[in-house]
Amino acid sequence: MADASTSYATAADEAQIAQRPEDAARVNLPFPDRLWIVPLGASALGTLIGIRRGGRHASLQYKAENAHRPPRTVGGWYFYHKTKNYKVILGALSQGGRTGPLVGAIAGTYVFSEELVERAGWGDVKAVVAGLGTSAAVSAVYRLPWYTMKRTMGLGLMGGCMMQGLYMAIAWAEVQARVERAQREAREREEAHAAASEKSGLTTAITPG
Repeated sequence: MADASTSYATAADEAQIAQRPEDAARVNLPFPDRLWIVPLGASALGTLIGIRRGGRHASLQYKAENAHRPPRTVGGWYFYHKTKNYKVILGALSQGGRTGPLVGAIAGTYVFSEELVERAGWGDVKAVVAGLGTSAAVSAVYRLPWYTMKRTMGLGLMGGCMMQGLYMAIAWAEVQARVERAQREAREREEAHAAASEKSGLTTAITPG
């Protein structure tokens, strides 16, 4: 018969599980690391997107500008494509240089806002408030009209709700995993205790009195 110390979930295990914060479901990085890793990654992604979009836009613009005067010689086609390549490279680098820092600044504003809300004690709604605050900051910086600002803040609110739901799902999965691990360890302790008790009983029975 197992005693109270070998129950499936001991009081210490339950207390440890209850102390597991939902905060670990974020990016699982300390605040200083999150503050530069997330914006840096977002800047790199934004730069790649900007390079692709800028190069494509420059190529289409060059073709449109020269559609009425196509080259008529081999040398003319050579300089046509050479100039187009220069325009594409310049447009890609220019757009990438603008989009990368912009996306990085937006991501930095989000993680900074999320950390501030968390430290203020509103951890249950940190992603929602951060998304709404970031969209409001973007609207203020670009001085968007009222209709566009409402749509931007709506998107920010939607994204924040999705992130908050993701955090909660990850936190729930981690708690469930810890509960299952605690129960498994308790069962193993109970089985080990039962085996030790059985072995002790057999030894006592075999030993002559």
